[in-house]
Amino acid sequence: MQVEQDGRPADHRRDVGGAAERGHRRIPTVLVLLLATVGLAAWWWLETDRPGPDWLTGPPPGLELPTDGEVAAHHLDDGTPVFISHLDGEVTVLDARLPGPGPEADGRLRRLVGYCPSSGGFEEPAHGSMFGRDGRWNGGPAPGSLAIHPHRQADERAVVTDGPVERDRPGRSTTTTRPQPTGPNCTDSPQRTLQVHRPDDPASLTDIEEGTWRWVDLRFEPTDAVGGNGADEADGSDVTDNANRTDRHLRACDDQGCDGSFRLTSPWTPEPGPALVRRDAADELEVLLPVDPTPAG
Repeated sequence: MQVEQDGRPADHRRDVGGAAERGHRRIPTVLVLLLATVGLAAWWWLETDRPGPDWLTGPPPGLELPTDGEVAAHHLDDGTPVFISHLDGEVTVLDARLPGPGPEADGRLRRLVGYCPSSGGFEEPAHGSMFGRDGRWNGGPAPGSLAIHPHRQADERAVVTDGPVERDRPGRSTTTTRPQPTGPNCTDSPQRTLQVHRPDDPASLTDIEEGTWRWVDLRFEPTDAVGGNGADEADGSDVTDNANRTDRHLRACDDQGCDGSFRLTSPWTPEPGPALVRRDAADELEVLLPVDPTPAG
């Protein structure tokens, strides 16, 4: 046996070189196995339609379902206010906008509704419109029922789809059987509180875009718009004798300025505060006034 100068066998260097070469050969094998495992896991994840962690994929799509028997207030991606009703396993996504124009203003200035847990229905306390748990009209001046948004369920969430919104539902003139409340309403009960949509960080009127609802801190001021009988008064009011009512024109204002024009058919003026605002296809402002959670308080 040959011996090197350091006293180690001559074959030692070859053994070390061979071990290093074998180690290098193992590295590609390990990488291939690792990549195959990751690919298989990714394929299984996609095929089973399982969501990834929020830090990796972002929040899962859709709106979180309330527990069975509960109702939750949400906003869709475009800011549309809705309520999700979950009752006996059945889920309904109801539009929170009062159907039709209100009795005091044109159709671009409307009100929201709130949910009353004690009655199991939806209420608009300013004028007493009532709706059942499924959104059907149950009394008051509202002309129709709450609209229903199409949706599908996925992983305890409601994903609102692009299908047509069901608006043509039985209303004041077509309802034959009214839904029965489960208890006293909130409008007439000082100790009862409505579940309502809460405003988030307010935007400015200059930020409002077509088709997207945003919360804005508003106040309403009279305009110099000319009313139906041609009278143009300094306070923006137009006394319409033949209708025996006062028509007034208001504009919505925030700290950045004023915009829009709304015709009111009563002496009422909305209180200043947060409201949902968007622009329609004609670049006109639409405003949704929030609900007082304690209307009888």
